[in-house]
Amino acid sequence: MYKFGKWLFIFLCVVTTVYSEASDPKHTVMKCSGCNVESLTNSDNLTNVIYDAANQCGATAIQNASCILNSNGFIIVLPFNEGDVILTSTPANAFCFIDFFTSTDQCSVEIFFNVLNQYILSGQIDSCEF
Repeated sequence: MYKFGKWLFIFLCVVTTVYSEASDPKHTVMKCSGCNVESLTNSDNLTNVIYDAANQCGATAIQNASCILNSNGFIIVLPFNEGDVILTSTPANAFCFIDFFTSTDQCSVEIFFNVLNQYILSGQIDSCEF
């Protein structure tokens, strides 16, 4: 699973470079560890929480897409009019990655993450803003 996280982080860095050359975005990548494992394995509840967090942060959600991984984790992609959010859960290690991108001041990553964190209950957060 470590190799998956390493490659995901590299992918997110490449995506960040592409986005940053296209506009003046606000981009945050977070790794949340020590999460509630049950919350990371319930894709329906987590998808609903992500929609709620997007609405509360000022985003207009369009439609989501998800992919179940063989480790009981999954990837959720939620595009919205102002950007997108990608969440990858890895319950085997009790952490998730969150990639939040917005091209406007209308959306607040702090509000989004606070709503999400009430559900996943992460113990430690490492973030990088671009």
